[in-house]
Amino acid sequence: MSIKFVIFDMDGTLVDSELCASQALCDVWPELPMTAEQMNDEYRGMKLGAKIEILSERYGVDVPEGAETKLRAREVVLGETMIKLNPGVIEVLDGLETRGINFCIASNAPKVKTLRNANGCGLGSYFENRAVYSAHDLQAWKPDPAMFLHATEMEGVKPEECLVVEDSEAGLAAGLAAGMTAVFYNAHQNKTQHSQALQVSSFEDILPLL
Repeated sequence: MSIKFVIFDMDGTLVDSELCASQALCDVWPELPMTAEQMNDEYRGMKLGAKIEILSERYGVDVPEGAETKLRAREVVLGETMIKLNPGVIEVLDGLETRGINFCIASNAPKVKTLRNANGCGLGSYFENRAVYSAHDLQAWKPDPAMFLHATEMEGVKPEECLVVEDSEAGLAAGLAAGMTAVFYNAHQNKTQHSQALQVSSFEDILPLL
């Protein structure tokens, strides 16, 4: 495999933050008959607006006024204690730097949230001079491959030279649709419908794939 560039998802991949986001939504929308764990299992990696719309229709409950704004504020509070760096991330990023392989973040989340989580988990120095792409800037959310393809154009690499590391079905679908090698970071022993994706349960297992 000749990989020249690695694209990392942020939430759930570099950092363990998905449960935090689900808990925040449950907190600001208590009418939902669903636990944060259930929400995380069923809607992991989905665009927030789409998730809210689906949940409202599924359970027949109205979306609270200003739900997204309240959610973002609640995430900041919960994130101080709930968001953690995933094991092995530093070793992999250091390994990529040693090999001279560049990398970036491409997330469905707003860029300000991604950078806050990166800085809060000690990853800020790795991305001071590297790109952080947000679906909000492009108005194209995974599973749409547009953000990944935009990254290749900006970084001057071909899709087939890229490896995408994701923890969600939406992210894997986007990576595969972009023509990239997709790696499913499967720390929670979940199943994926994307059989073409490579699977690792430990972050350090990514480096041997290069």
